[in-house]
Amino acid sequence: MRSVGEILKEERQRLGMNQDDFAAVAGLKRRAQTLYEQNERAPDALYLRALATIGVDVQYILTGEKAASAITKDEKELLSGYRSLDIRGKSNMLGMLDVMGAAATAPTVTTSTVTRHNIGSVQFHGEVGGVSNGDQHTAGDLNVRVVSKKKKKDIRE
Repeated sequence: MRSVGEILKEERQRLGMNQDDFAAVAGLKRRAQTLYEQNERAPDALYLRALATIGVDVQYILTGEKAASAITKDEKELLSGYRSLDIRGKSNMLGMLDVMGAAATAPTVTTSTVTRHNIGSVQFHGEVGGVSNGDQHTAGDLNVRVVSKKKKKDIRE
């Protein structure tokens, strides 16, 4: 079984933080963080509670088993933003996630229809990748055609 110090270091690195910033979350200095990561000192409950506020998996630190509910700082920010939306905003976000998820797993040419809470539906054909910002209002069908001759660059290169 991995030590508490090893797991603390792993969680710190997962969140992209250095020892100074990680320790500062709990009001400590870098030296305390170093002692924790080297297993020369055991973290207390107040320290772990402070780390939980930035998305550290405290269950993983204590038991060596990852919690199913652990979320990153970005995920926490997204969830907070989502919760602040009205029903229409939530519907739009869920629709966007459906389209983005389908685009990520589908071949280049895709068709995706999104319907949420009987507010309406959006259907995309072809290569989906554009962004529309702001309210969109239409009394009937709206057809948008965008043609690009540029070859798409593979971002994995």
